[in-house]
Amino acid sequence: MTQHLDRIHLDGMHPAIDLRQIPPNISSMDELTQRANMQLNVIETAYSIRIQNKEEIVSLLSKKLEDKRQIFLVCTSISSWIAGSNIRGDTVVPINIVLQLIEAASHSP
Repeated sequence: MTQHLDRIHLDGMHPAIDLRQIPPNISSMDELTQRANMQLNVIETAYSIRIQNKEEIVSLLSKKLEDKRQIFLVCTSISSWIAGSNIRGDTVVPINIVLQLIEAASHSP
């Protein structure tokens, strides 16, 4: 594999990948899934709760958002919602709230 400042040549048979064409803020779905899981695990630990619909939330976040910063924004807002609602034990985070947070994060600069 040879590297140039703006291109990576994988081998002699395939054209170079132009790194300028890959948006720097886009993360892979696996990265977003891992980040969302990690953030929600931290929230569960911090508040000693269990988010019963965590997998659904993780799926929504990783499918609808583009980068880790947006995941962080939504999860921070979920954490604030939990703190403000004085949630204890097992809980379900309302999906309509998650969707509103996703919408707001997807339009943030």
